[in-house]
Amino acid sequence: MSGGLWITGVGAATRQGPTLADLERGLREPSEVGDHTVGAAGAAAALVEALEMAGLGPRLRVNAALFVGCTWAGLDESELAVESHVNDQDPDDVAWSRHGSDHILARLTRSSGVGGLSLVVSAAGGGSAEALELGARWLVSSASPLAVVGGVQLETRVGQQCFADRVGVDPAGCRPHAPDRRGTTLATGAGFLVLERAAHAAQRGATPLASLEAIRMQSGGNALARLLQRAQADAPDLWLLHGSGGVAEDAEEAGALKTVLGEPAPGLAASKALVGHTQGAAAALDAVIAALALRGGFFPCLEPGAGLSVVSAERLVPRSASVLCTNLLGRAWALHLRRVDAEPEASESDLAPLPEVLGAPSDIVPIAPPEELEEADPDEIESEEPDEPEGQPNPFASDFMPVEPPEDPPEEAP
Repeated sequence: MSGGLWITGVGAATRQGPTLADLERGLREPSEVGDHTVGAAGAAAALVEALEMAGLGPRLRVNAALFVGCTWAGLDESELAVESHVNDQDPDDVAWSRHGSDHILARLTRSSGVGGLSLVVSAAGGGSAEALELGARWLVSSASPLAVVGGVQLETRVGQQCFADRVGVDPAGCRPHAPDRRGTTLATGAGFLVLERAAHAAQRGATPLASLEAIRMQSGGNALARLLQRAQADAPDLWLLHGSGGVAEDAEEAGALKTVLGEPAPGLAASKALVGHTQGAAAALDAVIAALALRGGFFPCLEPGAGLSVVSAERLVPRSASVLCTNLLGRAWALHLRRVDAEPEASESDLAPLPEVLGAPSDIVPIAPPEELEEADPDEIESEEPDEPEGQPNPFASDFMPVEPPEDPPEEAP
């Protein structure tokens, strides 16, 4: 078996259009950059799209965990409320309650029916990379068999100004690693992936798009170069670069790539020329792109500019892919995905090996395997469909079916 965690569903909304099909069309054939804007409703639709691809009905969604990364939390809603106040307008009363990052979670859970643990991570451009790491760590360390992970980036004026000052904005559009690049192009977007234990997915007949093999993180000086040295061992056929189009950012990334991978480098691609810099959603969207390429057996039309010497990938069919992500806080992530060529029979042995999930900054965090957790406290973690269920739904039930609450007793006649 390829790995302990399968990606069984993906969904995306980008400036190429509101659906996954719009994104895949742009990946398979060179196309003009779209101008679609993604709002909260579009992000929720992308989440539902991932759930539907994975074949998750209401009973599986009700206890599914949700991990969402973003850049600015609820800043976009705050800007609208403050603007109304400055203009002496009466803002919608609800607008003042949307300052927190929990607002986007409420929109997503209400629209999708996902009802388990939910968490939003606001971590600059690495928000969805953090969410992916947390989702994988949750599956490794808990009895839950699946989680939904992703990122959402909505439009904010403060965010636009921040990137204009720090990275620069290229009026000609984002041109990753092009010699004459001038900056990035900010865009809205949302991407989601359903992560599932291979045993659980195989048992219910789900078809994997790819397996998640490892998530690595480095921070501090030369974080990207140190990360590349570790990720190089995976020998991926497809590298999805950070490639923001920023003059300094791309130069640092190119230097690390040339030092570690050499020239010409194999299988490099950069998505921000097509979908823009979606900041907190970028890592999730690149993971979605990698999963699509591995499932479809094609190399995406995303070769970076002439600033890098790249081995031609026109006829290369990727079997594995690594996604690179950095943020302005000096942190770097690498996600390694692999194509699943054969579907194993469901068994407890399929729970291992689980992906390598790293904490900070370079050592593997030891995590007890699920079998040890189940033996430690079987009454709490394991559920065998009792005849008379009691209490509220248990998100840790090993069969992942919600436990229905008892019916209310009939009212006594007066």
